[in-house]
Amino acid sequence: MANGNYGQKERNNWCWQYGSKNEKAWEELFHKSGKSGFDETHKILILLLSQAQKFTDDSLRKIRDDFLSSCEASGLYPWRYYYVKYDAFRPGTYGLYSNESNERYMFSVMLGRTRWNSNTYMPYLKEADVANLDSEDTRGERLVYEGRNRYIECSNAAYHLRDVKTGKIVRDFPISQNQKGIDTVDRIILLKKIVSLIKRSIVSIGRFAGRRLVFSRKIKGSATLLCFQLHYVLLHKTHYTCYSIPNNWSCL
Repeated sequence: MANGNYGQKERNNWCWQYGSKNEKAWEELFHKSGKSGFDETHKILILLLSQAQKFTDDSLRKIRDDFLSSCEASGLYPWRYYYVKYDAFRPGTYGLYSNESNERYMFSVMLGRTRWNSNTYMPYLKEADVANLDSEDTRGERLVYEGRNRYIECSNAAYHLRDVKTGKIVRDFPISQNQKGIDTVDRIILLKKIVSLIKRSIVSIGRFAGRRLVFSRKIKGSATLLCFQLHYVLLHKTHYTCYSIPNNWSCL
């Protein structure tokens, strides 16, 4: 994969075959069939074989590392960058992926042999936060945060934070891409930052639920009371004014 996208598309036009620890996957790739892309697979394999007289773990690791380094140095992250770098893209089963939209980044990992099942998942989501991956109801297409009544889903060029009950978008998080539609940020690192913010807000909201924070400062024998509420612009469309709190105020 570091030398090129060697995958082959099934005749159904939404399922793709790649390699795997399962030998059956390589048999499917190396025997010409009704799949499209065999010639490209052949070309990429020949390119790989031309790179060394003898292959070792170290030589293969260098090919991988050089590819990842070149992507990171250029600031361009094609889909195969994620496939090579992150384990969630390579579960070691049948090497099958679904992409019904045929968009560049929308490959879901299939653990079944012929169809979607409850173990199918979107690999960006699983890599970022496997604990909150919703496998039962949405086949791994959402990260669900019940504490905030929110879930995250992925599209080709953005993450979307939605309301669990209504499905309405609360906020979009665009994924930076160039004019050719190639990521210019590592979208998994971006998602991990988004998840971290959401989890921190859940903890904070739980800690202060049902309470008011009141700050007082005595002025000429009287007290000026101000009530502050915690607002999280990340999770709400409404914008709020931010106030700084002087050091000589005490929390009651």
